[in-house]
Amino acid sequence: MACAAVGSVVVTAVLGARYAGSSTGPPVPRLDGYGWLVEAVVAIGSPVAVTILTVLMVVGLAVARWPRAAVLAALAAPVASALTELVLKPLVGRTRGGSLAYPSGHTTGIFAVVTVVVVLLTAVPAGRLRTRTRVWAGCAAVAVAVSVAAASVVVGDHYVTDTVGGACVAVATVLCLGVAIDAVADRRGPRQK
Repeated sequence: MACAAVGSVVVTAVLGARYAGSSTGPPVPRLDGYGWLVEAVVAIGSPVAVTILTVLMVVGLAVARWPRAAVLAALAAPVASALTELVLKPLVGRTRGGSLAYPSGHTTGIFAVVTVVVVLLTAVPAGRLRTRTRVWAGCAAVAVAVSVAAASVVVGDHYVTDTVGGACVAVATVLCLGVAIDAVADRRGPRQK
């Protein structure tokens, strides 16, 4: 887990340094006739959609009496998105179409949600969820996030590197939050789910 978090931070920093202040990138293929579908996929990563997904996860995890997981789900997308929008975008200054683009906010938000899902799938006690189900659910969640990132590129909102940076910010944020939540909870008492 530490390697994934550190690797994500390194990738984010390297791409941010490489594209700081730029407004150029490789041309992106367009999908004429499918604009409505691509825009719908992009909308899955919108702040409204990510907020709804976050609330649903938090409520579900609270009902399941999984408090650490509920806290992680509650913090993941807001913290990752704040880091992206308030710190990294202004710091890097990469633009696309006149707007700050690196890292992608839509990609950050949906990858934060998906990373929480994947982390929790790996944390479910053995015997409560079949391995095949874990793998399929994790792959489906990642496929949704990758689709949002790809659609953001196709509609012209972002360069590929913007979406890679957004995904890396989300992964690093969720993993670091998970470690911090466990550390705080372990100091307060015996480990719960």
